[in-house]
Amino acid sequence: MAGLEELDLMYCGLTALPEGIAGLSGLKALDLSTNQRLTALPEGLCSLAGLEELDLGGCGLTALPERMGALTG
Repeated sequence: MAGLEELDLMYCGLTALPEGIAGLSGLKALDLSTNQRLTALPEGLCSLAGLEELDLGGCGLTALPERMGALTG
């Protein structure tokens, strides 16, 4: 699934994302909005160098990964 470019997971009731999300190296857009029970993001998300859009609106995040600044897209 490394060629996946867009992933829409809004309104999925997510409580966590797997660290393996880093394997989606071709991901350009990720929508995690309206997952109110999602309180943290895995560090692996920060290795998605091609990520251009990240929607976290309506999530229950209490902190962001330390390396979030590595997402420069």
